[in-house]
Amino acid sequence: MKNLFTFIGLTAFISSLFLTPVAATPTSQIVQIVDKNEESLQSYTRSVTVNRTYSKRNDAPNSIKYNKHGYSGTLYLVNLKKVKNKWRATYKGYVSCIGTCPIPTNEL
Repeated sequence: MKNLFTFIGLTAFISSLFLTPVAATPTSQIVQIVDKNEESLQSYTRSVTVNRTYSKRNDAPNSIKYNKHGYSGTLYLVNLKKVKNKWRATYKGYVSCIGTCPIPTNEL
């Protein structure tokens, strides 16, 4: 009878060693809820510089529309320089992501 209690006790002890880690294992599903009001504005805004070439000085507008790579906005003329027989206009500004924001890149 003593051997039977010893056998049952050892079986329960060994079973508990194998079952405890399985029951305590975290699930593989991760859910992250982010409030849009707490997200940084920086992730939705990028600084962009664009160079354009024009035949005449007066052809260069004071601003241009930008809409590439999921970002859109207005760029403003910051420099107009004569290069050979053409005019090179440099436009700069901040553009914001539209719709679903793409992964940040430096290719804007």
